[in-house]
Amino acid sequence: MKKILILLILTTQFVLGQEKKTIWSKFVNITELGIMTGRVKYNTDTWNTNPNLTQVDSRISPTLQMFNGFQIKPKTAIGITVSADIYSNTILMPIAAGIRQTLIEKPTKKTQLVGSLDVGYGTTLLNLDNSSNSTQGGLMVNPMMGYRIPNKGGSAWLLNFGYKTQFATVDKNKEFEDFASKEKRTYNRFVFRLGFQF
Repeated sequence: MKKILILLILTTQFVLGQEKKTIWSKFVNITELGIMTGRVKYNTDTWNTNPNLTQVDSRISPTLQMFNGFQIKPKTAIGITVSADIYSNTILMPIAAGIRQTLIEKPTKKTQLVGSLDVGYGTTLLNLDNSSNSTQGGLMVNPMMGYRIPNKGGSAWLLNFGYKTQFATVDKNKEFEDFASKEKRTYNRFVFRLGFQF
């Protein structure tokens, strides 16, 4: 009887351990669609002979993002984030390491305050340059905060807002040595996203 009792206890501990591991290791997908907005200063001289010919405009650009990862703690998920961001005539595709953290959770679990951080590199896999220009990506940093509204089936709606910094370099007029130049760009944008998590 004692051996059976010990066996039952060990089996229960093993099953509970497996269940706990499964819960904290579940797969997480967050797909978000949003807009990026900011003020942009740029040179209006096509040949870059006069750097003082500048203009400032407001820009609104679309952004699509997908986070795939695993829940490593009850309130923490880590994974890989892939985005597609359109900046005027340039499309960058950042690939980043990401973390998603529940900051405040109401007792009713109707809404949760969440934070996220993505740090990676903006690639030019989706970008198509003309024959005179060549675009290279760079570092991307994107902190966000927002609300998660859980659904009954374990999924949730998300409303996030934050700030995105993306670096890039453009070799301009490379076909003409006398007018060739290297333009370093820093895209700073406020970001608003609506997403779905499952």
